[in-house]
Amino acid sequence: MSPKFAATVNALVLLWLSGLGCLFSQTPTPTASPNPSSVSPDNKWEYSDGDTAKLVKAGTNEVALEFSGQCNLGALGKHSALFWVPDSKRLAFYSCGAGKEHLTLLYQLRDDRWVALTTPGDGDELFEQAGNMIEAQAKRKGLRKKTYLHMQWWTVKPERWLDSSTLTVYTSMAEVVYRDDGEYVGPGFGTDILVTLKFEDAGNWKIVKTHQMSAKEAEAKGD
Repeated sequence: MSPKFAATVNALVLLWLSGLGCLFSQTPTPTASPNPSSVSPDNKWEYSDGDTAKLVKAGTNEVALEFSGQCNLGALGKHSALFWVPDSKRLAFYSCGAGKEHLTLLYQLRDDRWVALTTPGDGDELFEQAGNMIEAQAKRKGLRKKTYLHMQWWTVKPERWLDSSTLTVYTSMAEVVYRDDGEYVGPGFGTDILVTLKFEDAGNWKIVKTHQMSAKEAEAKGD
């Protein structure tokens, strides 16, 4: 083998090995996941659903957050779950409420401490929007005389974090019909909405997109 040819081969081998080194040394960019997880993406926090649903520092019993403290509906749901942002700085907890209302609690990490954010759907614009849609249905189809609508359920459930500042939630409201004397008449009206929330750095959020689902879309979702 000539010295010139050997030098060329060595250079190609070194180039190939260098490429492998770059490939294996690259750190994957975190991406949002639609699936809930009990452990944060950075593996520093862990959900514990013992006697009290809480967040602890992973591998310890040190409590960082008790979810019941933010829930004003009396109880937490039986099958609660956490939805994390890719950088583990925010989380959505579902669900607060064990009756006709099931809401999502939101938290943000500040100085290694979890701070509660405004709960979407808790008598706010989101709640009113769903109620207005149902009222519009009732107006179009008409209600029997001497009857009124009564809420049957109200759900605000996380769908997924699109990124660290964008969360999509599924909301569902149903109202049934009663007579003025309190007698149940029958099924009334309902609406299912997909909502996109955008978060500021401070943790305040606003609605940036809504999509009222068709009956077929809602049925396919299976919630």
